[in-house]
Amino acid sequence: MHLALASITMRVFDLWAKSRGIPLWKLLLDLTPEEVVATLDLSYVEDALSEEDALTILQANAATRSLREPILQRGYPGYDTSVGWMAYDDQKVRELTMRAIDRGFKAFKLKVGSADESRDLAPGRYAARSCRRFRDSDVRCQPALESARRAPHVP
Repeated sequence: MHLALASITMRVFDLWAKSRGIPLWKLLLDLTPEEVVATLDLSYVEDALSEEDALTILQANAATRSLREPILQRGYPGYDTSVGWMAYDDQKVRELTMRAIDRGFKAFKLKVGSADESRDLAPGRYAARSCRRFRDSDVRCQPALESARRAPHVP
Protein backbone atom coordinates (compact mmCIF):
# COMPACT_ATOMS: atom_id res chain seq x y z
CA MET A 1 0.00 0.00 0.00
CA HIS A 2 2.77 2.46 0.93
CA LEU A 3 4.61 1.86 -2.33
CA ALA A 4 1.44 2.44 -4.32
CA LEU A 5 0.83 5.73 -2.52
CA ALA A 6 4.46 6.75 -3.00
CA SER A 7 4.24 6.15 -6.75
CA ILE A 8 1.10 8.27 -6.98
CA THR A 9 2.75 11.02 -4.93
CA MET A 10 5.81 11.00 -7.18
CA ARG A 11 3.62 11.20 -10.27
CA VAL A 12 1.82 14.23 -8.82
CA PHE A 13 5.19 15.89 -8.15
CA ASP A 14 6.27 15.08 -11.72
CA LEU A 15 3.07 16.62 -13.13
CA TRP A 16 3.49 19.69 -10.92
CA ALA A 17 7.01 20.25 -12.26
CA LYS A 18 5.94 19.54 -15.83
CA SER A 19 3.08 22.07 -15.53
CA ARG A 20 5.69 24.71 -14.62
CA GLY A 21 8.07 23.61 -17.36
CA ILE A 22 10.94 22.86 -14.99
CA PRO A 23 12.71 19.68 -13.85
CA LEU A 24 11.47 18.13 -10.62
CA TRP A 25 14.74 18.80 -8.80
CA LYS A 26 14.42 22.52 -9.60
CA LEU A 27 10.82 22.62 -8.39
CA LEU A 28 11.82 21.04 -5.09
CA LEU A 29 14.86 23.29 -4.63
CA ASP A 30 12.76 26.40 -5.25
CA LEU A 31 10.36 25.52 -2.42
CA THR A 32 10.87 27.10 0.99
CA PRO A 33 11.39 24.76 3.93
CA GLU A 34 7.82 25.50 5.00
CA GLU A 35 6.48 24.59 1.54
CA VAL A 36 8.50 21.35 1.49
CA VAL A 37 7.09 20.26 4.83
CA ALA A 38 3.57 21.20 3.72
CA THR A 39 3.88 18.80 0.76
CA LEU A 40 5.01 15.84 2.88
CA ASP A 41 2.83 13.15 4.41
CA LEU A 42 4.74 12.29 7.55
CA SER A 43 1.90 10.28 9.10
CA TYR A 44 3.80 7.00 8.74
CA VAL A 45 6.97 8.32 10.37
CA GLU A 46 5.59 10.89 12.81
CA ASP A 47 6.78 8.84 15.78
CA ALA A 48 10.35 9.46 14.54
CA LEU A 49 10.00 12.74 12.61
CA SER A 50 7.42 15.41 13.33
CA GLU A 51 6.62 18.28 10.98
CA GLU A 52 8.40 20.62 13.40
CA ASP A 53 11.52 18.43 13.38
CA ALA A 54 11.50 18.25 9.57
CA LEU A 55 11.17 22.03 9.35
CA THR A 56 14.00 22.51 11.84
CA ILE A 57 16.29 20.21 9.82
CA LEU A 58 15.52 21.98 6.54
CA GLN A 59 15.97 25.45 8.04
CA ALA A 60 19.24 24.47 9.76
CA ASN A 61 20.69 23.23 6.47
CA ALA A 62 19.54 26.18 4.35
CA ALA A 63 22.63 28.23 5.21
CA THR A 64 24.98 25.63 3.70
CA ARG A 65 22.88 24.87 0.63
CA SER A 66 25.32 26.61 -1.71
CA LEU A 67 28.01 24.11 -0.68
CA ARG A 68 25.87 21.27 -2.04
CA GLU A 69 24.75 22.92 -5.27
CA PRO A 70 27.79 21.91 -7.41
CA ILE A 71 26.44 18.33 -7.42
CA LEU A 72 23.74 19.64 -9.76
CA GLN A 73 26.43 20.23 -12.42
CA ARG A 74 28.20 16.88 -11.86
CA GLY A 75 25.19 14.73 -11.10
CA TYR A 76 24.95 12.10 -8.42
CA PRO A 77 27.14 9.06 -8.95
CA GLY A 78 25.21 5.87 -9.36
CA TYR A 79 26.06 2.21 -9.14
CA ASP A 80 24.91 -0.83 -11.04
CA THR A 81 23.21 -3.62 -9.08
CA SER A 82 22.81 -6.10 -11.93
CA VAL A 83 26.32 -7.53 -11.81
CA GLY A 84 26.44 -9.46 -8.57
CA TRP A 85 23.47 -11.62 -7.76
CA MET A 86 24.50 -14.75 -5.88
CA ALA A 87 22.97 -17.14 -8.41
CA TYR A 88 25.04 -15.79 -11.31
CA ASP A 89 27.94 -17.84 -12.56
CA ASP A 90 31.33 -16.24 -13.09
CA GLN A 91 30.85 -15.65 -16.82
CA LYS A 92 27.53 -13.89 -16.22
CA VAL A 93 29.19 -11.59 -13.63
CA ARG A 94 31.96 -10.73 -16.13
CA GLU A 95 29.45 -10.03 -18.92
CA LEU A 96 27.21 -7.87 -16.75
CA THR A 97 30.17 -5.94 -15.34
CA MET A 98 31.43 -5.14 -18.82
CA ARG A 99 27.93 -4.14 -19.96
CA ALA A 100 27.58 -1.83 -16.95
CA ILE A 101 30.99 -0.25 -17.67
CA ASP A 102 29.94 0.27 -21.29
CA ARG A 103 26.81 2.04 -20.02
CA GLY A 104 28.98 4.40 -17.98
CA PHE A 105 28.81 2.92 -14.50
CA LYS A 106 31.91 3.21 -12.35
CA ALA A 107 30.65 1.48 -9.22
CA PHE A 108 28.97 -1.86 -8.64
CA LYS A 109 26.97 -3.41 -5.85
CA LEU A 110 27.45 -7.11 -5.30
CA LYS A 111 25.04 -9.31 -3.37
CA VAL A 112 26.66 -11.28 -0.55
CA GLY A 113 25.26 -13.43 2.23
CA SER A 114 25.26 -16.98 0.96
CA ALA A 115 26.24 -19.84 3.25
CA ASP A 116 29.28 -20.46 1.01
CA GLU A 117 31.83 -17.68 1.65
CA SER A 118 33.75 -18.49 -1.52
CA ARG A 119 30.55 -17.90 -3.52
CA ASP A 120 30.24 -14.45 -1.94
CA LEU A 121 33.81 -13.47 -2.76
CA ALA A 122 33.98 -14.79 -6.32
CA PRO A 123 31.73 -12.13 -7.94
CA GLY A 124 33.88 -9.38 -6.42
CA ARG A 125 37.03 -10.96 -7.83
CA TYR A 126 35.51 -11.30 -11.30
CA ALA A 127 34.13 -7.77 -11.26
CA ALA A 128 37.56 -6.47 -10.18
CA ARG A 129 39.29 -8.40 -12.98
CA SER A 130 36.81 -6.98 -15.49
CA CYS A 131 37.56 -3.46 -14.24
CA ARG A 132 41.35 -3.83 -14.35
CA ARG A 133 41.47 -3.35 -18.09
CA PHE A 134 40.15 0.17 -17.43
CA ARG A 135 42.98 1.05 -15.04
CA ASP A 136 43.75 4.29 -16.91
CA SER A 137 40.13 5.38 -17.06
CA ASP A 138 37.73 6.73 -14.47
CA VAL A 139 36.57 3.25 -13.52
CA ARG A 140 37.52 2.37 -9.97
CA CYS A 141 36.73 -1.12 -8.86
CA GLN A 142 37.62 -1.81 -5.28
CA PRO A 143 35.39 -4.63 -4.14
CA ALA A 144 35.01 -4.85 -0.41
CA LEU A 145 36.19 -8.41 -0.17
CA GLU A 146 37.45 -8.02 3.40
CA SER A 147 34.10 -6.53 4.44
CA ALA A 148 32.35 -9.46 2.82
CA ARG A 149 34.54 -11.87 4.75
CA ARG A 150 33.68 -10.15 8.04
CA ALA A 151 29.96 -9.75 7.38
CA PRO A 152 27.77 -12.17 9.30
CA HIS A 153 25.76 -14.68 7.31
CA VAL A 154 22.09 -13.73 7.33
CA PRO A 155 19.82 -16.47 5.97
